[in-house]
Amino acid sequence: MGDESPRPRLTVVVPVYNGARFLPTALESIQAQTFQDFEVIVVDDGSTDFSYNIARAFGERDPRIWAIRSDQNSGAPSAFNVGVAHAAGKYLAHLAADDYWLPDFAATCVDTLENEQMCTGVYTDFIEWHEEPWGGMKSIRRMPDFDYERLLREDYVNLSAFVTRWPFFLDPKWEPVSDWESVIRMTQRGPLIHVPKLLSVRRVHGNQETFNRHREMVLKSFLLAFRYSPRNGLWRIGQALSWPIHQQVFK
Repeated sequence: MGDESPRPRLTVVVPVYNGARFLPTALESIQAQTFQDFEVIVVDDGSTDFSYNIARAFGERDPRIWAIRSDQNSGAPSAFNVGVAHAAGKYLAHLAADDYWLPDFAATCVDTLENEQMCTGVYTDFIEWHEEPWGGMKSIRRMPDFDYERLLREDYVNLSAFVTRWPFFLDPKWEPVSDWESVIRMTQRGPLIHVPKLLSVRRVHGNQETFNRHREMVLKSFLLAFRYSPRNGLWRIGQALSWPIHQQVFK
């Protein structure tokens, strides 16, 4: 963005890899927000479909949307981090290219952040839409209020239904639970606020990488709890040892 452009209140980073099927819906859902003071950074992570062309076409019609292209696929966390490095907004949101927001999502989260200055971020309830191989099934996901100890056991913050006042990066070494790890890490700066409203939609389908990495998710979930838990006298040892263990198991 040029130096003369006013700073937007919200930056939305949309990493995409071969997401041409879903990306238009995600971008249209941002444009349809009741809150309009935003910029959108689409980071194409080496797609071989028309994802980048779609993002560019949106940007030609709406200057708040712009696209960055990578020549190779580095993974969703790295693509998201590229977008964060270019973010100019006061607040930051992540939206997966296959998810989308309902119209009041951004306004609700930004208003909450501005009214609750001590919180680090805001998350909402969401609708989960199961596509192939389930043939289409909707479930309502009502999330619990923020509780740090529960967060160590349960990944209940959907990153596509979350807005933070602090810029954050995803650590690729924690894949496929880098979203979860980033939220836990952010809570070291302050609590989260839960807004109990259905304001976003998360698609679940068999092509998603995390869907196919269940064993690794289970093991890294254990490492997360071990590293961040303050519940017992072993937590300092855990902080010192969990990362070397992580590197040996998943190198």
